[in-house]
Amino acid sequence: MACTVVPAHAAGGWQPESPLASPLREATGPGLAVAPTGAAVAGWQGRLPDVAGNVDAYVGSRPSGTGPIPMGGLPQGVASAKAHDAGDMGMTAVVNASGKAVVAWVQATYTGDFRVQAVVRPAGAPRLGPARPLPAEGADAVTPAVAMNAAGQAVLVWRRHDTATDSWPVQAAALDAAGTTFTTLNGGGNVANEPGNTFAYRGPVRVAVAPNGASVVAWDAYTAGLQPVSRWAWRASGASGFNAAHDIGAVTRVVDVAAGADNTFAMSWVTGSGGTGATVSVARLTPDAPGTSLVVGSSPNSVTGTRVGVDAAGNVTVAFTATTTTGINAKAGVAVTTCAATCPTPTWLTDTTQDAKDLALAVNDAGDAVAAWTRSNGTRDLIQASLRAHGAAWDPAVFISRSDQAAYGPMVGIDAGGNVTAVWTAANVALAAVRQTTGAVAGAPAPPAGPDGTGGGGGSGGGGGSATPPVSVPTPPAAPPADRVVLASVTQARAIRATTAGRFTGPQVVCREAKAGRCRVVVRFTTQQPRKGKKPVTIAAGGVAFTLTGGAVKKPPAITLPRPARLLLAAKRKLALRGTVTIIDAAGNRRVYTVTTTVTPPPPRKGASTTKH
Repeated sequence: MACTVVPAHAAGGWQPESPLASPLREATGPGLAVAPTGAAVAGWQGRLPDVAGNVDAYVGSRPSGTGPIPMGGLPQGVASAKAHDAGDMGMTAVVNASGKAVVAWVQATYTGDFRVQAVVRPAGAPRLGPARPLPAEGADAVTPAVAMNAAGQAVLVWRRHDTATDSWPVQAAALDAAGTTFTTLNGGGNVANEPGNTFAYRGPVRVAVAPNGASVVAWDAYTAGLQPVSRWAWRASGASGFNAAHDIGAVTRVVDVAAGADNTFAMSWVTGSGGTGATVSVARLTPDAPGTSLVVGSSPNSVTGTRVGVDAAGNVTVAFTATTTTGINAKAGVAVTTCAATCPTPTWLTDTTQDAKDLALAVNDAGDAVAAWTRSNGTRDLIQASLRAHGAAWDPAVFISRSDQAAYGPMVGIDAGGNVTAVWTAANVALAAVRQTTGAVAGAPAPPAGPDGTGGGGGSGGGGGSATPPVSVPTPPAAPPADRVVLASVTQARAIRATTAGRFTGPQVVCREAKAGRCRVVVRFTTQQPRKGKKPVTIAAGGVAFTLTGGAVKKPPAITLPRPARLLLAAKRKLALRGTVTIIDAAGNRRVYTVTTTVTPPPPRKGASTTKH
């Protein structure tokens, strides 16, 4: 028998990044959760292949291990007419050791209110349930966050616009261990009311669920005098709502909260408005009040963010971004420390020559940890990260994203063995794509097996340990899932000229099905013919049908205007055409794209008279 000794401190390796979403279409806003078993769930928003720029929510997962989450994900069929460049559909996700998962996002449209929606995958189920909207129409809902414990009890929170006061209070819903739907908390009302005239504030909400089902929600708000104040509220297990909210204190902000295996909570926050000095503090929470707070670190200028995590022994890891110098151009670095009875002096993982932001942190029950953030390499923003094996120092920070693409907004998760996964959005000119990579703390083993072989313990996404044994997740069937997606794209020129024969150029269609597959394409154009004193009528403006093999690109077809449309073009000198492109793949999936274009007549022939009679 041989034994290999792994050094207590050795930098973990990172696998090369891989895409979560198809690199052929824009995608952003990823959310990530990793269970103690290594099972992972990720959600993101992806642009649909239509000219309108619609987006849909996508969810991808892996059953366990350390490999990448398969590319593509499952579209949720909640196509939004709202472009996602502002992150309106930002995703949040959670998964526990039993395989139960929740993914939530904001459904954004031009015709109604932004609404939080969620899907649930019950423990042992191979697929997600249907998307369920939470708050009713009537006001916008934004910035959702979700947490769940090992028993499957979950709490989902979000901010809802209060039109009467122009503020953004917090609302919440709960999912019990056996449920697949959420029940709104606090009677469907606000966890706490907020003063008016804070309409410009829509900051994130933080939530954590303890093994016994108790939960804490924390958020940043403003006082009536527009002074920043961090707030938190406690909910007992099974209660119908959160207790009265507590204000942490004057000029507090960027709060975070995490649950411990002993059913307590740790909360971190910043005191100080920035620019004139700030401190980072951490405290344990009881139902009525926080315990004694400990000062973690300070800045002579400002602290821009905090994150907190708790291991099974009750040690609290706090990471924060702060400046170490004064001045308007001071750059923020990343610092970390782990507190027990006291908080040691923080370790700085970066210097302050380049700004660090978008901080993320994950800690497992053993005390292994990962921190990731956005930081420039001197040329462009990239993703940087550091790992820590329990009982060891933090590894030197390394860039984990490609150096030739800007990247931002990392999310991280860690399993019971110290294996980590990170996701982020990568941008190249106007292209944004969701990327991921995996790494491991020093000598991290595979996740430890539980009684049923699925793994045990707490960790990121699981909300801490629990006495409830994990439920095995069935092995996915060998057959691939049914094909429900048309893989194609359509592009139409915005303005074109017709020929003297009345022909104009139709859309370019790309079939992205497998090479053996086929795409049947039917194109139809219409235009509006005005009528004096009456509504215009729709008349045909031409069409075409053709078939493409998988992977093929169709040269834009020539479409001929029928005689009524040609006469109308001659009279109006310009026609606005609306087209529908119906694509049917080999599996019978159908997708309809809408395209528009403006057709003008050919230039007059040289020497032809243009005199009107």
